[in-house]
Amino acid sequence: MSYLKLDTQGFEGRVLAGAKSALPFIGLIQMEMPLLPLYRGELSFMELHHNLLNQGFQLVSLEPGYCEPATGHMVQVDGIYSREVD
Repeated sequence: MSYLKLDTQGFEGRVLAGAKSALPFIGLIQMEMPLLPLYRGELSFMELHHNLLNQGFQLVSLEPGYCEPATGHMVQVDGIYSREVD
């Protein structure tokens, strides 16, 4: 099973678009996903989530990521997605 980890500072959507032909060969993806906007032009958590669902992946776990120290708000999480198995 191939594993893809994305941590591209707001470019995750662009990387997924560029990797579209390789995604059918990937079984597991882990990537940073914003709960609040951090970078100009980045896709939101929901946009990235729906993108992966449409590519045949399912969300299997969320891991805590960056937390804003001043407010305590979780700003990013790592989403872990697995290819759907029939």
